[in-house]
Amino acid sequence: MTSTIQNPTQIPTASGTYKVIGTDVNNCIDSTTIAVIVNSLPTITANSNSPLCDGETLQLNEIGGNAATWNWSGNGLSSTTQNPTQIPTTSGTYKVIGTDGNNCIDSTTIAVLVNSLPTITANSNSPLCD
Repeated sequence: MTSTIQNPTQIPTASGTYKVIGTDVNNCIDSTTIAVIVNSLPTITANSNSPLCDGETLQLNEIGGNAATWNWSGNGLSSTTQNPTQIPTTSGTYKVIGTDGNNCIDSTTIAVLVNSLPTITANSNSPLCD
């Protein structure tokens, strides 16, 4: 990366050593180097047992495996477990944010379909003769 701006903000994409060279008004030059470590993001992937019927338990699963903490939200859910359960009454979208040991964050969303139960009615032609 090259910049002529004092205090340049950069977003490095790879670890490496970066050198800063400064020149003052007297044309005197000095430099320093700094090592920058760029950690990769955690892999956050989610699935569920959707579609399901109203009243059934929803099982949400974060299957990326390299996050240290999780934060699930959506459709009334707030959970910090990796694989939460809920009994939703409506379809909705859930989001999981995973943070790894380096405080790197990634997230994903998952749509869940909750089907309504069928309406069942019964009629009787009572009384009956034996």
